[in-house]
Amino acid sequence: MLIEDLIPDIELESTNIEFKGTLEEGENPKDGSLFKRLEYGWLKAVNAFANTSGGTLYVGVEDKTHRLLSLSRAEVDKVSLRFHRLVKEHIHPDIDYEIRPINVPKLGGEGTENRYVLEIDIHKSATLPVTLHVEGFNFIFVRYFGKNSPATPEQIRSLSLMGENASFDTGKTDRYYDPDDFKTLREAYKKEQGKELGEKNLIDAKFMDKDGLLSRGALLFLDECQEERTLLVAMKIKGVTKGGDFFYQTQEIKGNLITVLLQAEEFVVRNSANGFQKTPGGTEGYFSYPFKSLREGIANAIVHRNYFLDGAQIELNLYEDRLELISPGSYPLGENIDKGTDIATIAPGRRNEVICGVFALLGYINKKGSGFDTISEEYRGKGESFRPYVVSTPTYFTLVLPDLTHPMGLVERNEIPEIEPLPLLRNDKQYTALRYCYNVSRTAGEIAEKLGIKPSSYFRNEILEDLVKMDYLRVDDTSRPAKYSTNRAKVFAK
Repeated sequence: MLIEDLIPDIELESTNIEFKGTLEEGENPKDGSLFKRLEYGWLKAVNAFANTSGGTLYVGVEDKTHRLLSLSRAEVDKVSLRFHRLVKEHIHPDIDYEIRPINVPKLGGEGTENRYVLEIDIHKSATLPVTLHVEGFNFIFVRYFGKNSPATPEQIRSLSLMGENASFDTGKTDRYYDPDDFKTLREAYKKEQGKELGEKNLIDAKFMDKDGLLSRGALLFLDECQEERTLLVAMKIKGVTKGGDFFYQTQEIKGNLITVLLQAEEFVVRNSANGFQKTPGGTEGYFSYPFKSLREGIANAIVHRNYFLDGAQIELNLYEDRLELISPGSYPLGENIDKGTDIATIAPGRRNEVICGVFALLGYINKKGSGFDTISEEYRGKGESFRPYVVSTPTYFTLVLPDLTHPMGLVERNEIPEIEPLPLLRNDKQYTALRYCYNVSRTAGEIAEKLGIKPSSYFRNEILEDLVKMDYLRVDDTSRPAKYSTNRAKVFAK
């Protein structure tokens, strides 16, 4: 029996879920590092969940296979007490969590002992960063694509600032507000809102205080601003990767943030389709990127950039099939996000209050949301090949917008070749799975979604594991979640 049979709606491939057979304790004689004790393995996950977005440990489940091992009542009590004791001893400051036993059906029939899976929900800590105390040293872990990774210096700094509710742009300066220093800002406000920009608007946006002293973020809107932190490098690239040597056009954009946004927009419009096509009923727009999505995307990169990072820049890469916007710094909420995430479900998070406030005043961004819901709506109904996605790592945040005029959409999502017939296959679903994994490694969840079925025991046993046994499908279980790829030595593309 698998965990998905017990909990049908469980997100098997979620970044916020980890499976453990049990919670071990004691010396590992094969490990000579500081992390030689067995308990440090699962304490890393607890620490990473508390520092990132929270998560759940399911104890009594084999990690690689998701097979239910289950625990007796005595084991549940023992594991619960061990968790309480070791978390109290090694995790600082104290974190919030909940432990709940889930009853497993009596697989041995009536008269057999009750068995359980232990569900441990770890909440994101309100006091950051949370440290793991190991042999006299403190370590900080974050959750990254299903793995527990040591936090980078940038992440540690961001966690500290989140714990202090501090941001780069809210710091005060000794410069006073002068309307003549912000003509670009005032003209943009009048153009977008149809009225003059009042000082109360700026005070409410924390642009300045009631005495007129400017915030650090306000300096990035000065007409004269030439801060390196505002640098955006735009490139028009031949093909769908940077592997070639030919770039159609490059442009460095620097200055006040309004100018950066507008010039970046103009670069994309100038270097992509932006016209109309004739139809039987007249004409209709023919453009690579919906304007609202384009503006929200570029604005998002600007307002959520980590301005504490020196020597970094926003990258705008325009490929034949997509627009790629890369912003220095991880997602503002500290979460790691992979490309399989529905962007409409990503919670809004603000790293720079002043910059967000000013862009919201101008109507450049959605005041309440992240803007991803707007992007999702504009691309809705275009098909899987035209689905935008985001990727967040410990060092950067990337938004990808597909080019609506490209005949294949995102090329990476269309490289599903026809393959030679395989007479040993049980069903068409196995054939489709091999095609789907031929050029791109996929998780079990992605394969199940492609096949239109649930990731059930049938799916794993009759489709995935059967293909693995025949060596048609290879599994990389060193990644979390595990990924499957077609064995090209045995399966040939037409």
